[in-house]
Amino acid sequence: MKVCGYASVFDVVDHQGECIQRGAFSDAVITFKQKKLSPAMLFHHQGKDPIGWWEIMEEDAHGLWVMGEVDANHSTFSGIERLMARSHLHGLSIGFDIIRSHMDKGVRMIDKLDLMEISLVMEPANPLAAGLSF
Repeated sequence: MKVCGYASVFDVVDHQGECIQRGAFSDAVITFKQKKLSPAMLFHHQGKDPIGWWEIMEEDAHGLWVMGEVDANHSTFSGIERLMARSHLHGLSIGFDIIRSHMDKGVRMIDKLDLMEISLVMEPANPLAAGLSF
């Protein structure tokens, strides 16, 4: 099953009081394109069991757009497919380490990060980060 959407949207204060800035993903996108290394595709940030892979990753003016595929042979595939079909699983969320940030009016502004994984989730921290299946 193919999935795509915005893993993160710029200039949105998320539920953790953080706001990712334009350009924060530039190194991750370069690494992905040059080395063909992508962050893990996880289900609810469960780090020991990737559920698929990301095939395309682009940083545009809106955020980080991704497209990938959930592994049809994964043990959770049918459950993920049912949740997505019923619109219960429609968000994307990122796991990352902060490389550079600054505070602005009580909000952590993330200027550069190390992207570790992108998860399919029910409720993303960034309310505008959403995915679709096709």
